[in-house]
Amino acid sequence: RTPWKKLPTTDAGGLHLTSFIFGRKGTRDLQYSSVSLNFTTSQREGLILWLGKAEDEDNDFLGVGLTNGSLKIVVNLGEGISVPLIHSKQSLCCNIWHFITIAQNQTSIKVYLDENLVLFEDTDPQGKYIALNYGGICYFGGFELGRKVNMVTSGLFSQELVGKIKDVVLFQDSKKIQLIKAEGYNVYNGDNQD
Repeated sequence: RTPWKKLPTTDAGGLHLTSFIFGRKGTRDLQYSSVSLNFTTSQREGLILWLGKAEDEDNDFLGVGLTNGSLKIVVNLGEGISVPLIHSKQSLCCNIWHFITIAQNQTSIKVYLDENLVLFEDTDPQGKYIALNYGGICYFGGFELGRKVNMVTSGLFSQELVGKIKDVVLFQDSKKIQLIKAEGYNVYNGDNQD
């Protein structure tokens, strides 16, 4: 069985691995980041992933989600938010599984959707800010109870993800992240996967 995160269809929750801290934080090269995962959703809006502290607008972050059914990537490497990257050639709702990979190499961002390169952008051609100082924190699907996605992301994303996330691999690790209830809430086993 592959573990997955099931997100409820109510406004009360979302998939959350709050304050997920990576044990090798001190040894990772912050100039290079990658994350891949499978997700499905019934909605056209939703936060899929937020790497970063999410405390204030000055924090570095990498955000991935849906806006109007389109894949949206937002990045802040230290000097404010770059222009959001949006892939609008394919609608990503309707309970279909999609595989995404986001790779950050200093200021370059590559986004793969279902194994096809769909976005490639240099967010800071001058190379002034090249590291994603995410603080070892990763959120999936939303934030802690009481923290609304639209408020925390300053409107970059409007709501938590209503759907499922599975097969999460961070930083080209050889193992998938084990999504377990002890590290979040609204975490379920994959017994009834669709």
